[in-house]
Amino acid sequence: MLGLLAHLADLTGVAYDGEHAKMVLNRLMAEQTEPLERLTTLAAECCMSIHPMQVSVSAALWMARNEQPLVAWCQEKEEWLVIQRHGMFRAHLSTPEKPIPQSPSPLQIRATDSENPQ
Repeated sequence: MLGLLAHLADLTGVAYDGEHAKMVLNRLMAEQTEPLERLTTLAAECCMSIHPMQVSVSAALWMARNEQPLVAWCQEKEEWLVIQRHGMFRAHLSTPEKPIPQSPSPLQIRATDSENPQ
């Protein structure tokens, strides 16, 4: 779960304090909270918010944004998936163990191109 939170923080640009998150997770584990409650509480303690909802996969793909990824539980693999939209009819799925390589934004590409004219 700490890997998932670090992955989400990286994707959304939120500062992440791994030591603080670990301390909070240990407290939540001792309190024997449910996994979803643990994730939402841990995210809140790390300056992120997770709003649980139950939607179809197709609705989730339309709701996903790069700046606001969706998190889904994959029962078959027993792991959390991160869904980001990529284009009109495409989505990126990632896990903390297999993050999506971040591509530069068009603004970064233009700034780089102007610094190194060919």
